[in-house]
Amino acid sequence: KHNPYTGFEPTVGILENGQGRLKFGDLFDPNHFKNFLNLLQDLRSLGSDVAVFFPPFPDRVYSLLERNQNHEYMNELRKAFIKEGISFMDFSDISSFGGNDCEFIDGIHGGEIAYIRILLEMAKSTSSVSRYIDEESLKNKTSKNSGLVYFQGLKGPKVGEIDFLNIGCTKKN
Repeated sequence: KHNPYTGFEPTVGILENGQGRLKFGDLFDPNHFKNFLNLLQDLRSLGSDVAVFFPPFPDRVYSLLERNQNHEYMNELRKAFIKEGISFMDFSDISSFGGNDCEFIDGIHGGEIAYIRILLEMAKSTSSVSRYIDEESLKNKTSKNSGLVYFQGLKGPKVGEIDFLNIGCTKKN
């Protein structure tokens, strides 16, 4: 079947044209940021542990974001978090923590393996995450499923994964 996400082309087009959720801009919306800060405060006041992070992008998308200056609001948002004293983790660069493009569903959404990697990175610096996960088990799962989008679990039928993005991924199932 034809896959519209071949090679992350729709996301690259959105980035290059400043459309959709990755619009061009220098500043983020201060009202949305204020609402986010209020939500964060409300959640914490209710006793919730909240981890703030920037999600990953495939290497091609990330490098475009870094190269073109049309999305400066992302850097401004990072600065605003620092100014407000909000601890956050930046996972924008999937390769910085062992992941790769083959672990993406499309040009914006990481798959299960990418997010297992994020949990493991969070556990390194956040005890509120590490106390809820089995780090050894997750390390084993990422090792066995590296380069896949979906975790091949112990239960249920094994489903072979193919290179549905047509980006040259060798899928070991």
